[in-house]
Amino acid sequence: MPDHIFEFTGPRKGLYHATQRSALLRALFPKEEIYSKEVCCQRTLDVLTLWRKRVEALKAAGCLRLQKEEDKKSRSQWVRNCPPHYVERGERRGLRSCNMTKICPWCWTEAYGSDTYSAIADYLFPGGKPKTQLYRLVAREVTFTSPVGDTLFDLIYYARGYADTVRKARLDRKTVGAFQLTAIYATKKKEWRSSTRFLALIPADQEWKVEGWRVSAPIETKRQVVPFAARFGAYHWGALTGDAGMMAEYLNAKIPLKLKSTFGVFNNRGRNIGDVSTLHEAGED
Repeated sequence: MPDHIFEFTGPRKGLYHATQRSALLRALFPKEEIYSKEVCCQRTLDVLTLWRKRVEALKAAGCLRLQKEEDKKSRSQWVRNCPPHYVERGERRGLRSCNMTKICPWCWTEAYGSDTYSAIADYLFPGGKPKTQLYRLVAREVTFTSPVGDTLFDLIYYARGYADTVRKARLDRKTVGAFQLTAIYATKKKEWRSSTRFLALIPADQEWKVEGWRVSAPIETKRQVVPFAARFGAYHWGALTGDAGMMAEYLNAKIPLKLKSTFGVFNNRGRNIGDVSTLHEAGED
């Protein structure tokens, strides 16, 4: 199966797609007008080119998911043709998502950006109508960089310990519901790095005077949810440019960490992405 030639014609309508578009293009190209038809289409093509190069680099580095053959078709070629959903394109038949949510730019931003938006919007606007009580969103992101020589599991230990501390101190007791996400990637300098993110919902009249957290205005429209969900599910350059050997190691590992978790009213809403040892059984990544 050869590379599919995509013909992008412009951004797709809807806040679900706007969240995914922002989670990817706003994160990678923060100074550009991603809602412009020309910019959106060109930058999506740019990411597609980088993604296809990354797939080949990961395959050469020993990524097991890319070594498989499915229905006599190359798994890596299928992954190279994984389609972005936030842009209008021509032919849609015969293309399906690769579900490599740990690293694919399209699957990552849908699972962690758009799905998060949907869960929040569905709760705040049941049946399309706003709840009588107003709520705010609060968010935080903390990045860890492991010293050269530390292993992937050293990084996971640091990230998981911090996340557990925040969850017990803040998310479990002081929020209506929350999401937690850990992004793991390698740098060009062969360092392990993680980004631990939190996004929580609180009543609008509740004070949240905690340093380092962003707090939204009272949520009155679905559009207000988009920037918070997009930043929570933002893609990272490290997935495309970090050391390929280390990223292949990460993708092959059975890690004792659930990348995305949900709490409170959001528990089991959207996708809970778990340990890679269970992902292969479930058919997700």
